[in-house]
Amino acid sequence: MRPPKNALSFALGLAAAASLPLLASPKTDDADLVRSFSRTVQRTAKAASPAVVSVEVTFRNQRETSRNPDRTGEGSGVILSADGLVVTNYHVAGRADSIQVRLSDGRRLDARLKGSDRETDLAVLQIDSKEKFEHLELRDDLPRIGEYVLAIGNPLGYDQTVTSGIISASGRRIGVATYENFLQTDAAINPGNSGGPLVDLDGEVVGIITALENLQRGSQGLGFAIPADMVRDVVGEILDKGSVVRGFMGVTVGDITPAQSSRIGLDESPHVVIREIVDRGPAELAGLRPGDVILLIDGQRVDESYDVLETVAEVDPGETVSVRLWRDGHRLDVDVHVGKRPELRFR
Repeated sequence: MRPPKNALSFALGLAAAASLPLLASPKTDDADLVRSFSRTVQRTAKAASPAVVSVEVTFRNQRETSRNPDRTGEGSGVILSADGLVVTNYHVAGRADSIQVRLSDGRRLDARLKGSDRETDLAVLQIDSKEKFEHLELRDDLPRIGEYVLAIGNPLGYDQTVTSGIISASGRRIGVATYENFLQTDAAINPGNSGGPLVDLDGEVVGIITALENLQRGSQGLGFAIPADMVRDVVGEILDKGSVVRGFMGVTVGDITPAQSSRIGLDESPHVVIREIVDRGPAELAGLRPGDVILLIDGQRVDESYDVLETVAEVDPGETVSVRLWRDGHRLDVDVHVGKRPELRFR
């Protein structure tokens, strides 16, 4: 027996009405969230892009011939002050003979190298102009894992390209610079992005992209950026002193495993052993020897080789640090007068 037609229509109408909130509300809410997020990304990209420049460099051949002309290169950079201070990578502009920056409006302006630091892959440029420039600020704190970021630059010659992703990890060391503490991102990074900014959704610079790893392999979902706190320290030293001055102890160190530590009477955890001593360097003058295990520097525990490099680098040359060693089954405290780290030399 079929229900009356009007009864059936009424029942269907009730069912449809009851289902409307279930179908429409989540769909509407999700769409609004996506649109709101998209607008935030658009605003950030629009606001940040004018401070991103293309860095065009020329390397002169000392014996220029038709077969060996001057070499040119291109990367990215970001303006960090209204008077035209630009930060980029050392490998982009650190050894260039002439430099121009191309602004977001297409104009080219001459720039000069104010200073560079090969060991962090950073270079500081000054645009030769009296005008005031759009610029970005360096963020004060580290971004959180999973935080959304934009990479802005000129990959493969395509100006003002914006890609997006998240912060995948921090504290990465990949063996392309002496001092590394990279942010890792899954934002697409390609040749030409080098030196450009990684920005958060507030438009602050969280890092300077270094595409060294990707230059060798192409984009593989692994991008790396020098964190803003390291950029701030290096830029500040260059502006104040003309170069970055670091402490130097004059040792080559290596890591030993927990098992190796246990065999020489230490707790079963990683430690750092001195492999070589620089002749007449601070460590040798203080009486340190190859085979000594470094336990503490100024009371700070060191668990891996990089800890020694980083800790000593932060000490001003001329200052004294207390180094606790493990030698022949005994603890030994030695004062080391820290020297100045020599600059890297080119062949």
